[in-house]
Amino acid sequence: MNTSGFITIKEPCHEGWEKMSISEKGKFCSSCKKEVYDFSNSSIDAIKLAYLESKDGLCGHIPVRVLQEQYLDKEVQKAHFAFLKKFYLATLLCFGASLFTVDDAKASTFYKVKLSFFNLIGETKDTIVVKGIVKDKETRQRIPFAHITVLHNGAIISSSITNINGEYEVKIPKEFSIVEFKATNLGYDTRLIKNITISINKTSIVDIDMQLGKEIMLEGDIDIHYLEPK
Repeated sequence: MNTSGFITIKEPCHEGWEKMSISEKGKFCSSCKKEVYDFSNSSIDAIKLAYLESKDGLCGHIPVRVLQEQYLDKEVQKAHFAFLKKFYLATLLCFGASLFTVDDAKASTFYKVKLSFFNLIGETKDTIVVKGIVKDKETRQRIPFAHITVLHNGAIISSSITNINGEYEVKIPKEFSIVEFKATNLGYDTRLIKNITISINKTSIVDIDMQLGKEIMLEGDIDIHYLEPK
């Protein structure tokens, strides 16, 4: 029994969980004449198992948070391999076939190229670097893949996304000394921080706490999507 795929709901039901009548497994949808399984407190593995054991398909009531979290490990793997690819490319760019046989003159040139490569996204004279960590206000856990937007008078001037450790970095044009930071992430209330003063002479730190919002649920026919052949 293959449980390596991702649970999906391709077409969410719009009947409404509150309008459905109570049944043994959860609720009954009078519109599509199906029993909707309540997976409010189920793990993703439990949902997969229930789906694979069902004979005629399965309709479920699932937290969006659970659907989102199943992709986290995959994103971690992608981030790791992306780093390895960049490192390998940098090695070839800096040293090429002469990796183990370079004279002093070539070594100096290669070193300068290497510095340029690793500083392509570094701080420039026209921007100010702001770094920070986004955390859950209650659990203090770091929040990966949160979207950070920097605004000035309502206009977006920079943006970023937190990495798997909840860290982000944005570069702001130096002419903007007072800005607003907006943080959004699925399942959390939008956080807006106003009147943030940015220092021109040093890297500023803006940490953001986010409050978990009301649990978002989806109802619909469950399917498993496989990224690779079964």
